[in-house]
Parts: sequence; structure tokens; C-alpha cells
Amino acid sequence: MKNRLFAFLVMSVLALSLAACGQAPGPADTPVDDAAPVEENVQNPVMNFIGVYHAGEDDSLEARVEAQGSEEARSIVTCAGSPWFHEQTVMSGSFDAGTLTVAFDNATLTEYTYNSDGSVGEEKLSYTDGKGRAVFNYEDSTLTITEENGFGDRETLFARGPASGMKFVTDPFHYASVTAMDKYEVEAVVGYHVRTAYLSENWYAIADMIRYPITINGTKLPDSVAFIDYMQDKTISESDRQAMLEEDFLDMFVNMQGICMGDGEIWLSDPNCMTDGEPVLEIIAINGIVSRTTGRDPSGAETETARKDGERFEAIIVLEGMEETVRYEHIRNDVIGFEMDYDYENFVRHSEADREFFISDWDDPEHPENCFEVTHSPEDADAVAASIAGELSKEYDILTDLRMLEHAGECIRIEASELKGTGRMADRLQVVYIIRASDGCCIVAARFSAEGAEGIGRRFDYMMHTLSLTA
Repeated sequence: MKNRLFAFLVMSVLALSLAACGQAPGPADTPVDDAAPVEENVQNPVMNFIGVYHAGEDDSLEARVEAQGSEEARSIVTCAGSPWFHEQTVMSGSFDAGTLTVAFDNATLTEYTYNSDGSVGEEKLSYTDGKGRAVFNYEDSTLTITEENGFGDRETLFARGPASGMKFVTDPFHYASVTAMDKYEVEAVVGYHVRTAYLSENWYAIADMIRYPITINGTKLPDSVAFIDYMQDKTISESDRQAMLEEDFLDMFVNMQGICMGDGEIWLSDPNCMTDGEPVLEIIAINGIVSRTTGRDPSGAETETARKDGERFEAIIVLEGMEETVRYEHIRNDVIGFEMDYDYENFVRHSEADREFFISDWDDPEHPENCFEVTHSPEDADAVAASIAGELSKEYDILTDLRMLEHAGECIRIEASELKGTGRMADRLQVVYIIRASDGCCIVAARFSAEGAEGIGRRFDYMMHTLSLTA
């Protein structure tokens, strides 16, 4: 359980005061009655700091600040590390405008435990005399909350907005569309064991959780023996490993196909859903698997290398937990120095000597929303990545990491999905791959709508893993 921390929620706000802002002047030709009383509404200085504060990347801690009266503050800190348990600390005190500090000695801590149906199972008052202080900072819009106790002070730094997105008690029937299993068991038991096995690459444990046959990187595996044999020289790409590490198990994405873990690294479903059978979750899709030595799928590498430019074939991919047969065309561009397979039923190809451009077949060709292009630059990959990141960061908060592609090896990946400084997902997402080459680098840039992330975005990702350099 996380350390108990204090946060601020102050209950109401007041109007700006004439004393603080100056008396508003009337029209120049309106006489002023000196004898008329002037009603003063003094602004609470805490008004300058009201809002939401969060503790860095810790989504379980959130502070809210408002103002009450002329100088009083009533505040709440919430720690919600699980939908089944959270605690709240409430305190009040006067704001010292000189030091930007609120001191308190009346903090109360209440712990709440919830039942699986979302009702409060237990409410426990732990203490009523907590002491500490909160210090605001104008320059960086931060709030430092200090808890004073006999074991030494404990400080937590909160940054102002956006809201942390912390989760409190959620719908106990969140997964009811795919399983009758209790929400707590899905998240705390099944999720834990699946992620542990995936991250530790315990393929024997994973083999016992799979519903066969299962398709991985286009290879259909009929049983656990075939799965274990296939996985002997495999590992998890770093980007997929990171996505699974960041999975918090709370309200995982779910649709009629199943439950999605991470960014789609694992999909699970219950074959006994809507039956009288005992609920059980089984793995129906695994993604993020690459060769341990090269980052490629050896069986696929031989097949791809043998294909000719213009050759068409079928392959199986997994979208939202469901297998789909996709029709691909193998293309080669020696000017850019690459070859790959593209989904010709869902994308229209526009080919130029030094540029390959693909547009979703239901988009307006003049103003496409879902598209990607492949180009070449003679510049160093790091320099190109820095330039692209700088341009995208004007509009987005970007994420840059290294990704292992199955047939192109390690590359630089830049993701632009959140609007700059807002914490909100943009309507249009961009992902760029910069692949090092002997004569510079190959650049693959994808743009698609937020609504198309699970469809177009995933199709694009599959195509990226077929790309290889020819130079």
C-alpha cells in the first residue's frame, strides 16, 4: 500500500475583490457619492492555485485545490491504487499569502474497501489529528505536501494539471460481455499471472493458458508442443515489453472479441461465456514476439525474401483478438532501398521513384486521414529523428523509443498521439519509424485517426514488420 499522503480539495470559490483589483471606475460623467457604502468582496488568494494536481507519473495519487471564504482552505488527498481500495485525507487551514503555505493539524484519514459489486464493504477512520503543511509555487505551478510524524517528514510533489486519470471504484460488470468471472479475479489474479509469464518469457506457463490453434507472426500453431518449439529462439520486443510493464490491470480494454492487455500484446477470452460452464480466461492472441538473435521471425524471413515484386498472397493477422485473412502484395523499390508487403484490399498504392504512398481505400485521395509513406534520406538516422521529433513536438507531446522490427532490425520510433500540454489524445495520430541504412536512413511515416488506431493502426503495424532494406 502506498504511503498515506495529503491532498487538497477546498469546497467553494468567491468573486474577485474590489480591494485586490481596485474599484472599477464608472463612466467619466457619472458623479460619485462619497457617502455611499462600498461593499468589499475580498478574494481568497488560494484562487490563484485552484485546480487538479498529480504526482508525476503516479496515477494513483491526485490532489484537488479550491478556495473557501476569504483565506480558508479545506482539502482532500486521494490515494487509489486499486478499484477495490482507496483512502482519503481531509484537512483545513488558513493560507499564508507571504509564504504561500497552508499549515494544518486536523487532517483525517479514512480508508474505504469495496465489494465486487462496487458497494462500500468497510469504512475505517484511521486518525483525525494529522499535521503537516502544503506549499505552493508560482513559478512551476507545483504543490508540495508534507506530512509530519514522529518518524520524520514525508514530502510529495504534485504538478498542476491535467488530471491524473486515477481510477476509483469502477463498474463491477466491466468484463461481463466476455466472461462471468469476477472483475477482481480478472484483474488481480488472471492479469498478474499472464503478465508475469509473458514478461519472464515463461513459454511453458503461457502454453497452458492458450486456446489452440493460435497464430503468431502468420504461423499457425496447432498445440502446445508446436508453440513451445516455435518459441525456443523468440523474445519480446522492447516496445511491447514496456507496454506490458505499464499495464495496470484496471478496466482493461474489452470488446465482444475479448480482453486486451497492454497495447494488444495479449488478448484473452472465455469459451464458457454465456454457458453454464465454469468461467475461464484463455489466451487467443499473442503479439510482440521477435527472434532472440536478429529481431526477426526466421520462418517468415525466408518466405519474404523469396517473393517477387508484385507477387500476391494471403496471410493471417489478429485484429482485436480475431483472426483475419489479409491479401498482401509484395513490393520493392530499389531507389528508396526497401521491400515490404502491403494490404492491397485496404490501401491504395501511389508509387513514385523516390516515394511510396499508401492511402486507406475509403479515404478521400485529396485529403486522406489514414495513410503512410516511405521515403529515403541520405542523412544520419539520429539527425533525421531529431528533426522530425522537433517538428512534431510543436503540436504533440511525443514519445521516442527504439523498436525491433522483424525484418529490418532496430529502428527509432516516434509516436505523436497526445496534444501538447493537454494530456488528451489528438484526433489524428502520427507514428514515424526511422530505419538506419548504409547510405542514410529509410523513413516510414503513418498518419491515422484516433478512431482508426485499432484497425488502420494495427494493419500498418503488421505491414511494418514485413519491411526490410535492400541496400
